[in-house]
Amino acid sequence: MTDSAIIQMDPSVGSTKARDSNQQVPPFNVGMQVFLDLVQRNKPVRATAHIMGWCRPCHLMTSFPEIQGRIAVASEESDVIVRFMHEGTIYGFPAIIVAKQQSPFPMWTLSDRKSVV
Repeated sequence: MTDSAIIQMDPSVGSTKARDSNQQVPPFNVGMQVFLDLVQRNKPVRATAHIMGWCRPCHLMTSFPEIQGRIAVASEESDVIVRFMHEGTIYGFPAIIVAKQQSPFPMWTLSDRKSVV
């Protein structure tokens, strides 16, 4: 599976038709933990976040990432690497922070790096 194929999903995600026809569905589950590799204060760090949702074809929404219980600081347009494990397979892909929001709840929106260029 290529990096961009992880985020690009079938429109019938979750339907029995998608499962029966063995179509590509995202290996994400709402609430699953992901790791975000980013740069904070000129040092590479690994933060943890949880999947809040995704939007075809290339956006992934996560909770604010934390590093040892503290919220990670990064600006919009920053590069990150998203890493996670699903059913025994480790995935990773480059992404960019396209939006950060506080209200109605704290969330980052990430986009597949190739779709932003």
